[in-house]
Amino acid sequence: MSEMDWDEFQTFAAERAERWRDALRTGRGFVTYEHHVRSRDTHAEREAIADAIPSGRWAGLYIFDVAPECATTAATAFAQFRHREAERPRDERRMLPRIEPGHAGSACFYVGKCRGENNSVRGRLKEHVDVGARETSALRLVHWLPDECWPVRLRVVRFTGLDDGLLEFMEDRLWERERPLLGRKAGN
Repeated sequence: MSEMDWDEFQTFAAERAERWRDALRTGRGFVTYEHHVRSRDTHAEREAIADAIPSGRWAGLYIFDVAPECATTAATAFAQFRHREAERPRDERRMLPRIEPGHAGSACFYVGKCRGENNSVRGRLKEHVDVGARETSALRLVHWLPDECWPVRLRVVRFTGLDDGLLEFMEDRLWERERPLLGRKAGN
């Protein structure tokens, strides 16, 4: 691949941005899904996610959030869970998203993306509910979310033809708008 000079890059970036601005404005190029994770029953929730979210290796963005009146309760519960995990022996600890201190009080828990090349969006969402390797940073909702904070709303946007750079850019903008309590901006 040859190097692109600055003028070519600016033209390329402007064309890509305009194409996706047009697609987003008209609703072409993406499909949205909404699902509510209703309980600690991981088997039932895995089945529900499988029914609600299409399989396959497609790119997408997703948001987990709770009712606004549960934001403080859920944030406190997650902080306690994170503290308990830190006290476990290192080889038994589960990876967890970091708490974003400037976003306290946000009903949005997490904004994420899945490129779909090596893993499916559906698989990643299941990790956030319960399953997944210890080394994978995930919400693991069933382990800490108080009963009064269920259901958790899950919103997913499925994209077609979206390159990695634009997907990350869109995740960053969504992260800035939603101000999730957990996780970090993609570029950080």
